[in-house]
This record gives sequence, C-alpha cells and structure tokens, in this order.
Amino acid sequence: RTLLKAGIGIKRVPFTMGLTVTTPSLNVMGSGSFGYGRIINDQDSIQNNVYETSFQDSLKSLYKSSWAIGFGAAYWQEKYNLHFSAEWYDAVSKYNPLVPKDFIAQSSGEVIHNDITQEFKSVLNVGAGFVYIVNKSTDVSGGFTTDFSANISPRSSSIALTQWNIYHINAGSNFKIGKAEITLGLSYSFGRDYINQQVDLDDVSGEAASITPDLKTNFQRVKMLVGFIF
Repeated sequence: RTLLKAGIGIKRVPFTMGLTVTTPSLNVMGSGSFGYGRIINDQDSIQNNVYETSFQDSLKSLYKSSWAIGFGAAYWQEKYNLHFSAEWYDAVSKYNPLVPKDFIAQSSGEVIHNDITQEFKSVLNVGAGFVYIVNKSTDVSGGFTTDFSANISPRSSSIALTQWNIYHINAGSNFKIGKAEITLGLSYSFGRDYINQQVDLDDVSGEAASITPDLKTNFQRVKMLVGFIF
C-alpha cells in the first residue's frame, strides 16, 4: 500500500501547533489465504453428516483506509508544559478484502459461497498531557489518551474480532542521579466490549433456552517503563 501525508507547523511563542492530512491508501500489491471448515458427525445417521472444507491460497487482497486529519498543540512555560492532540478518521464503506471462489461441499454437493467483508465507522481519538518541571534535573508528567475502535460490530465485518474502546492513563518522571538520566513510567489501560456469541442448538428447551448470546468482556492492562541513559 502507499499513501500521502502532508502537514504544517506553526510556532508562536509560547504556543506551537500542527496539522496533518493523510489520504486513503492506494492498493499496490498483496495476497491472502482463505480457509473454511464445517464438519458435523451424526452418530445416529450417517446421512446427516456434514463435511465442507476449502483452503484457497494466493488470493488477491485489498485493504482500504480512510482520510485522516490530525491536530496537535502545546503551551510552553518555564515550570510546566501542556499538550493536546486529536486525530479524526473518516468512515470506510463496506468492501471485500478477499474474494474466495465458490466451492462444492464434499458431503452434499451444495455450492458454498463465502462473503468476506470489512467496514469502518468514523472515529475521533484525543490525548492530553502535561509536564511539570520540578528543577533542572527532575520533571514529572501525566497524560490521558483514547483508542476508540473504528469497527462497527463483529457482525457487520466478518474479519473484525472486537470493537474495544480503550482508555489510557499515563504518569512518569525523568530525573538525574549523578551523570545518569533515569526515566520511570506507569500506564494503566482499560476498556470493555460486548461480544455476540451465536448459539446454534437443535433443542433449545430447558436451560439451553436461557443462554444469552451477548458476552460482556473487560480489558485491563498495566505497563511499567524503566529507562537509563549513562
């Protein structure tokens, strides 16, 4: 893939700011593989067995990205700095990243067609942070950023896994001990998603009928950064 990105920066003390524009990508080359398998063994009647498999390699692939506009600004002072950034991504209409060939099911002779799709909604991610300068050798910093998913839902895009909306909270410090410069940082990320699980049961009586297809999942992650410069 190839794309174009252009930007402009402005410096007017004590402010700096910039703007970038990214074009949709142009597909140059690429390939992918497709695999499908559906097997059902009926112990009571062999006539009900299902065997459908296909693997296709070296299929021409396509990936589309959207227009994106980014903005960043900073306010610089002797004892502190303030930073802000935002980037907007346009929506991408539904398309086919891979187009596998139809194949004949081994057990029934039925023609199997698979439609592989992808699409994105418009999304805006933002970030803000600060740096407090304690003295010439020590500063502390903190920030907050969003990482929102552009996936509409797993059901509207057959190759999308989740639509996590993740938030990141960061804090850290940079200081000197002798000639060594040390950086310590801590990041906490969290988010959640609702995953739709399709339940396909022959008999949905009793407890099976009460199974809900929606599963709530939570995401949490803690990262620590330690850096040394001698």
